[in-house]
Amino acid sequence: MRKNYLFLACILSFCSISYELLFANTLAIMSGNVVLWHSLTIGVYIAGLGLGTFRSVDVILPRKKLIKVELVLSVIGAISVASIFFITAIYETVISIAKAGYIADFSAYITLKTQVRALYFIICESLVFAVGYFSGFELPLLIAMSSSENDSIDSSESNENTFIAFNYFGTLLGTLAFAYFLIPLLDALYTSLVVAGINLLACFWLLFSSKVHQDKKMALGATCLSILLITSFFYAKSFEQIFLRVYYRAGTAYIDENRHDLKTWWDKTMDGGDVVRTKTLYQYIDYFNVEWKGEDEFVLMINTNFQFSTSNERIYHEAFAHIPVLITNKQPRNVLVLGAGDGLLLRELKKYKSIVSLIHVELDEGMHDISRTNPVISAINEGSLSDPEIKTVIGDAFQFLRKSEKKYDAIFIDFPYPQDYNVTKLFSYEFYTFVRRNLTEDGYAVFDVPLRTKEGRLSRENRRLIETESTFSDDDYERNSIVMSTVAKAGFEIRIPYLVGKETFLLMTNTKDKLNYDLFNRLSDLYPNLDNDALSLINRQHFPHEINEDFVNSVFHPILVD
Repeated sequence: MRKNYLFLACILSFCSISYELLFANTLAIMSGNVVLWHSLTIGVYIAGLGLGTFRSVDVILPRKKLIKVELVLSVIGAISVASIFFITAIYETVISIAKAGYIADFSAYITLKTQVRALYFIICESLVFAVGYFSGFELPLLIAMSSSENDSIDSSESNENTFIAFNYFGTLLGTLAFAYFLIPLLDALYTSLVVAGINLLACFWLLFSSKVHQDKKMALGATCLSILLITSFFYAKSFEQIFLRVYYRAGTAYIDENRHDLKTWWDKTMDGGDVVRTKTLYQYIDYFNVEWKGEDEFVLMINTNFQFSTSNERIYHEAFAHIPVLITNKQPRNVLVLGAGDGLLLRELKKYKSIVSLIHVELDEGMHDISRTNPVISAINEGSLSDPEIKTVIGDAFQFLRKSEKKYDAIFIDFPYPQDYNVTKLFSYEFYTFVRRNLTEDGYAVFDVPLRTKEGRLSRENRRLIETESTFSDDDYERNSIVMSTVAKAGFEIRIPYLVGKETFLLMTNTKDKLNYDLFNRLSDLYPNLDNDALSLINRQHFPHEINEDFVNSVFHPILVD
């Protein structure tokens, strides 16, 4: 019997660590900042383990208690991902409604956002704590059951050590299976149901392996739960689709005119077609249509973060590709594009007949394939990813530049904002050093970067933009200083940040040629969405910052995380 209990200890620790990883992974994807959520979740989980272990000393009937524990863990595990989806959808809907102007005062909006986020954190981490708390009972109860049923003369200490070793081994198996099998093959929602099913099988074994301790009520509960789990497995995709529609459409459906009654709001949220979700090796890619102010938009998201919308992507990519050419007065010949897997930046660069070599480096082959083959996205990027004159390299941009010996006239860098430490290396001093090394003497690089101007809310008066309220903060100043100090440390003497619409870019070069900052009336059919309002503001924008060694973002000292 002792061998069975050791095997059970391994299985239960496998399930427990899988639940913890499910919570941490899902929260990180939903809210960003992988390090923060993983660190907090493992800390709360271990705190729960400690309390559960402490409380287990008062248990009189260990088998009966363990059966109850496994039932509870099966329920929590089954709803783990679904509950985070549900809570996140409510949170994002409330915040999007408030952000759209239903709370006019900016400070009141920030206060509400902080309070709602705190509540979101408390609810989610309470579920994590519950998993840790009930998991804390498992090992002590198994040891107690083994000790009471085992007639051998093994010492109590040896018995406990063996159980602890099998518990650790199960944890190792859980972490490996989660990373290499469960998430890649099953995804988070199905993984939660499968692991809950394993927990439930352990519960059934405990129920029927001993004739003395059989409990009909427990058996009935476990049977009902197993039926619910099997049913949930068949309806998991439908639930995920409802979540995605609410998550992405509920806020805009409520804000739009005459949609404040519940039925109309729900109908508009569910209308518009499916949200298509694809999981690649590196990320979740969601794309869908949404109606906003009477117009239909196509939107693409990566890990629930905004990537592009057909309503504004033209001005964004035109500013990205063409303004550097206007400032430097040079149309490049040899161009390197890093990231930009949607092909929209490539679409703009293809307009320059001067380009004789265009190399595109993209990490995620799945993103590249979707953008190349999906009829909607390929129509938006005008088939740029199928152009035989563009050489595509699937690989890591950091390593590509580190090993490259080729010189480029222009390097365009389009990466997601740094929300975790894996991405922050692409905004590091080391990376920008590689960028500078791969540029010609008068070449330039430009990238999309989170900077903030001194101006806050703007309004139009007599066809001019004037500041009505400044929301620039100390955090904005620090963020600007980190970006600019990091680029300066890499050896770029000329650094030109600019804002177009709501997007900020940074042009960097060491050219000795004269630069042109006055772009007024430099209109062209190459960039029809860039008007004089946008062009004339380029030389009148202020991005407060300081150049300081303390603000340098490095691979070995990452400080830039969104």
